[in-house]
Amino acid sequence: MDDSETKCKEGEAQDILDHLNTIEPGVIVSTKEDQEGDVLPVLDLKQTVDRKTKKIMYSVHYKKTHTNINVKKRSNHPESIKRAFIKGFADRAKALCDEKHLAEELHNIEDVFVANRYPRETVRRFIEQRPQQTKESKKNKKIVEL
Repeated sequence: MDDSETKCKEGEAQDILDHLNTIEPGVIVSTKEDQEGDVLPVLDLKQTVDRKTKKIMYSVHYKKTHTNINVKKRSNHPESIKRAFIKGFADRAKALCDEKHLAEELHNIEDVFVANRYPRETVRRFIEQRPQQTKESKKNKKIVEL
């Protein structure tokens, strides 16, 4: 089992965790990560609760150990792989981020690859080559209500 998420009343999380750890003791060990303020990271997704609108906003989550080091421009990887990294990061941002956070994440991707010695114009071109979300795909995007 990797990451999972559950919504429970305050104070019940530890009981649920303790129960999960009795199922296969010593074989499967579950841990928990608590919400900090209005933010809960799950996998590479950051969920931010907007209590005014009673919705959850989504953006990309980077672990504290993330170093921003990716395939460097001067690596021996084929150029197609280097392009695929940039496009893949852009696709992930467009799939996960709400509109409010998308521009910020695309700018972050640009900065990360520039730090890895890619020309800024090249990174921008590869990001822009990725299809934008259509109105239909945005309409079908699941909005989680509290």
